[in-house]
Amino acid sequence: MSGWLSTTENPRARFGECAGWSYLIEQGWPSKALWAHPEVSMGGVEVLHLTPKPDDPPRECWYYRDGVTVGRFDIGETPDEQLAFLLPASEEGGLVDDPLLSEASEDFDSLRATLEALQQHFGLSLPREEILNGRLPAAVTASVPPENLGD
Repeated sequence: MSGWLSTTENPRARFGECAGWSYLIEQGWPSKALWAHPEVSMGGVEVLHLTPKPDDPPRECWYYRDGVTVGRFDIGETPDEQLAFLLPASEEGGLVDDPLLSEASEDFDSLRATLEALQQHFGLSLPREEILNGRLPAAVTASVPPENLGD
């Protein structure tokens, strides 16, 4: 990221810190193509990258730690074996299929359930009002269209 946002022509992100985690929120651009690679987690850093992708499913969750991709899963699905440590929170949130239970209700929101499970496991607590209505710093995240940056 470079400097304070001075133009709306390039993709931008708002960022902040809460409960010991830094966060970056991009909207309207495929952020995975812009920055979500294992290198951003070098030096013992953990990166949890959520990509809702409303126009290009599946919605994804990527987890990087210390320069390595630990694993990924589609939001609303059961995490794979590399992310087995997320299973207790996923089960509690109703995301793990149980053949003994009936189907999930029609109003079950798998995106919300996934976010709540991740929040529970990692101890995340984003300041909703500040993100939606506050004045957060912003930065340009790319100067060329995402389709030219690779995936």
